[in-house]
Amino acid sequence: MLELQRHAAGNLTLLNEIASEIRNKSHQEREGFKQLKRSLGSISLSAEYVKGGIDDLRHHQSYLEQGKILEWLSPLDFTAQQSDFLSRRQKGTANWFLESTEFNNWLGGDYSKTLFCPGLPGAGKTILTSVVVDHLTKLRTSNVGLANIYVHFQRKEDQTVEKLIGSLLKQLVHGRGVPDYLQALYSQHVAFRTRPSLDELLATLDAIVLSYSTTFIVVDALDELQTYEGTRSRFIDALFVLQSKASVKVLTTSRFLPDIIERFASAHNLEIRATERDVGIYLESRMSQLPAFVRRNEELQSDIKTGIIQAFNGM
Repeated sequence: MLELQRHAAGNLTLLNEIASEIRNKSHQEREGFKQLKRSLGSISLSAEYVKGGIDDLRHHQSYLEQGKILEWLSPLDFTAQQSDFLSRRQKGTANWFLESTEFNNWLGGDYSKTLFCPGLPGAGKTILTSVVVDHLTKLRTSNVGLANIYVHFQRKEDQTVEKLIGSLLKQLVHGRGVPDYLQALYSQHVAFRTRPSLDELLATLDAIVLSYSTTFIVVDALDELQTYEGTRSRFIDALFVLQSKASVKVLTTSRFLPDIIERFASAHNLEIRATERDVGIYLESRMSQLPAFVRRNEELQSDIKTGIIQAFNGM
């Protein structure tokens, strides 16, 4: 009997040892599994981080490539000029133009595609153009295109028809991503160091404006565009052809030149003249800059403003 008890006790001890080993092994396996999960999690996070870095790099490369294509289209950039001209506006002026029936019919009416705005030298055409561009920028939606050009006679060699059309393309594509057909045009020419023809640029511009519901094109000082080799006439032709194919609204300013007036004979007109109200606002803002004896004399200030307003004659 005693021997049987010792045998049973020995078996029990053996069973306990086996059970303990199983528990320990199970614990080790569990810890190993937890460590494996942590390692896999770290690898997953690292993979996501690497993927994010690669995506950022690709995005940056794409951005650089698109910038290269836009610069290739045309070196002309009117952003700085727009900011400069707009900063010269006296607050409260030019509202008469934005509130005019002619401008609002052009802005919202289906029948008025072109607004021709002639004016005398010094009437404020360029500053007013910057006000119009700023107004359109604030009203613009993602489905509305906007491009503007400031012509300057001193840049006649840079402001060719091809570069002007290229600038319109550049502005209308910017912020939207370069479409495949423009990428193809770039690849086709850059490989041979050639430039696209005017017809190629116009065909690409046609496709761009058709992707918008409406496109606004504002051109200041059309009269300063050179006439050599028909540059001015060809540019006007290009705008009119563009209007015949898509919803493109053109606003342009110019001096009173007979050939330009003739080209826009069928367009709606709104002459640009400095108004008494605008001149009065400008003069009022300058009174503080006059000598002390004028600043102290309100009657003298009134005489000065009246005299200038009577003499300004729209300029």
